[in-house]
Amino acid sequence: MAGEEKVKEGERVPSVSDKLFDKFAHIATNFTLVTFLIGSTLAVAFSLGLLVSKIETDVDTLWVDLDSRLIGEKGEFEKVFGGTPRQIASVVSANSSAGNVFSSQSFVQ
Repeated sequence: MAGEEKVKEGERVPSVSDKLFDKFAHIATNFTLVTFLIGSTLAVAFSLGLLVSKIETDVDTLWVDLDSRLIGEKGEFEKVFGGTPRQIASVVSANSSAGNVFSSQSFVQ
């Protein structure tokens, strides 16, 4: 038929996505300035959300629904057993006079 390409035996038949990618690559290589401007505009547009973003470091806010039963139970747990878990409360810092932080002498101080 007219317009159909013959495929040799053992050759892979190009899919629709292959043909679309070929057209996109052709446009991108022939119109580099337009491609650069469109890409830059999209990058700036998608980055605008960073201006209003807020960094959240509270684990409860990140992973637990604030209206859930778990928040109330956590409050009760903290009343009975204390607030901060041991893993978070342990902080190792270097003392300039102690030298190596991992030596036994620095833990004695």
